[in-house]
Amino acid sequence: MTDAAENFTMDLEENSELFFKLRVKGSNKESKVRLVIEGTDCSYMVSGKETNEEDIYRFPVPAMLTKGLDEGTYKSKVEVIIEGRYFTPIEYESTFKRPIRVEAVAMKSTKSNMLAEDKSDGIEVSSSGPSKKMGSLKEVYEKIRTKK
Repeated sequence: MTDAAENFTMDLEENSELFFKLRVKGSNKESKVRLVIEGTDCSYMVSGKETNEEDIYRFPVPAMLTKGLDEGTYKSKVEVIIEGRYFTPIEYESTFKRPIRVEAVAMKSTKSNMLAEDKSDGIEVSSSGPSKKMGSLKEVYEKIRTKK
């Protein structure tokens, strides 16, 4: 048995896939390979399927939230059954997390609405006379300084 150095993290609400390289030596008979995730109330098993690559098995892990699994970390292992014998070549931990979602909603500016509300309270905003260009920052500073 080998302990995996990794802790596999998967989305609790989405389907996932895990791949393991498994090599059986000493037998040419067909083996049954499965992934086991040990929940608190029950365990979940996923059959492994051989891929086109030699000795690589694919485990399609369904969205575990629909299976009743809660967010958390669970003991997991790969089991191989061949010629009536049982092996667990690898044990590790699977962490299931809910995805993080951030939603944003654009808000329209309501300044014109606020002015309308102010007018109803007797406050009016108006402009009279022509607007003047203030000039550069240096010119404005000089005007302020000379007025003192």
